[in-house]
Amino acid sequence: MNKCPGIAALMMVFCAQGFAQVDWDVTEGPVFGTEQDPATPDIYGPMVIKAAPGYKMWYTRRNGDTTENIGYAVSADGVTWELGDSLAMLPATDGTRFDSKKKLGQPAVVQDGDTLRMWYWGNGPQIGNIGYAWSLDGEEWTKVDGAGTGKSVYDRTMDGSAALALTTPTVVKDGSTYRMWYSRLTLAGSAFHFAIGYATSPDGRAWTNVAGPAAGGNMLGSGASGKFDSHGTAFPSVVKDGDGFHMFYVGYDDLDSSRIGYATSPDGLAWTKVEGKGPMGSLLEGGSPSVIKSGPGFMMWFTGKDGVYLATSGLGTGVLPGKPAYAGGNRLHPVGSAMDISYSVSGRGFVSLAVFDSRGRKVRTLVGEFQSPGSHSVRLDAKSLSQGLYFCRLKVGGGFSQTLKMPVP
Repeated sequence: MNKCPGIAALMMVFCAQGFAQVDWDVTEGPVFGTEQDPATPDIYGPMVIKAAPGYKMWYTRRNGDTTENIGYAVSADGVTWELGDSLAMLPATDGTRFDSKKKLGQPAVVQDGDTLRMWYWGNGPQIGNIGYAWSLDGEEWTKVDGAGTGKSVYDRTMDGSAALALTTPTVVKDGSTYRMWYSRLTLAGSAFHFAIGYATSPDGRAWTNVAGPAAGGNMLGSGASGKFDSHGTAFPSVVKDGDGFHMFYVGYDDLDSSRIGYATSPDGLAWTKVEGKGPMGSLLEGGSPSVIKSGPGFMMWFTGKDGVYLATSGLGTGVLPGKPAYAGGNRLHPVGSAMDISYSVSGRGFVSLAVFDSRGRKVRTLVGEFQSPGSHSVRLDAKSLSQGLYFCRLKVGGGFSQTLKMPVP
């Protein structure tokens, strides 16, 4: 759904009504992609939160039209990322649940005290409803049954619109109220169309739709002819601060390209779109943004043509590095069919070497100890593993991670 014709290392400038001029700096290459998660051919929809001592990211792992699930990564600075201990979380379930077609993703996560709360899209008997889960560590999640279709917590009946699917939620906890903006997918004639709806909840589970000022009761609808969002709006990411609410969203002038736009609101209900300096009034080219407030400015992770990029505003110019490279000296060597796994360590540190199956589940821990610099090797006894494709991941200290494919004959 997201296609980015080209991302340049450029500065985008826009003027926000009531706000100072803001500059955007964009990394020259992706900060997260198949280099970090080679088990996934298509990565999109990042969701990032600031969580001491660094950042946590959940993202959608798509394998063609067959499956989608949620991956997890961590970073000290928001630029250099490594996979968490679980390559795939919240697996879709069979049966009549709203996520039973092995497709779920597009997570929204809120840190609520010691608890992480997640709302996500699932595909089952209907092509899109929203579910809910909670976690204490960001990797082990517990799904919570809701009152909606297929045990979702928000469905098309609750939404009260003509939507075929509800997707891409973003949630803000505002005092004791949870506020959710999300995408509505509708069919107009033979063409699909997107707009952004809104609902509130006292607990994150029981949601009530609130009609918006745009056509069809939407909070944010299509832009004028010739604008980047003339065909629809989707993928909202909402930030609340002392100035009110900021929404970064995807706009479509057709369904083969996506650009990111910006709107502001004093109350989260009445939105004013802000003209950007990018193509057709957008901020920049890309898709599915996730934005957090960072000091006086913003940090935005978004989907580009070959992974997740990072852009910042209000944090000074020239501060973003290019595409991160693996640290020199640390390396996991290609794994052959003999199951002898060799790797190099540049300095003494804690080394983790683990094997995952094609669904991202850890099936074997081979190394988990402090090791000295140099070359090391370990033999995998694959007798208990079924034939197929596996993935071997090396982690050294807190800053290096590499994953390689490993066929088991």
